[in-house]
Amino acid sequence: VRRGQAVQTLPALAPVIGFFQAEYPVREVAFPRGSTLFFFTDGLYEWEVSRGRQLGIEAFLDLASEVMLEGEFTLECVMERLKAGYGANPPFRDDLTGLVVQL
Repeated sequence: VRRGQAVQTLPALAPVIGFFQAEYPVREVAFPRGSTLFFFTDGLYEWEVSRGRQLGIEAFLDLASEVMLEGEFTLECVMERLKAGYGANPPFRDDLTGLVVQL
């Protein structure tokens, strides 16, 4: 998110890194001071919110976007929102990696 603007998603341009022989294109995107970048792995949105039902990428992006636009954005804020909306102790079954970069 650029300061004062809507959340913009950056689509993947290649397959998963490390699984396939692939050439990875380079794309440059300018982020002015005040921007926040959020990188994450699929473990965050593949969280099982009920038996046999995962949160899913769209619901996760909606949740993360809301938190980003509210002001201070941290991984703790995202996790608290996930817990508040879907349960106190999520049964994560995959790796969880998140990185927040504030410029």
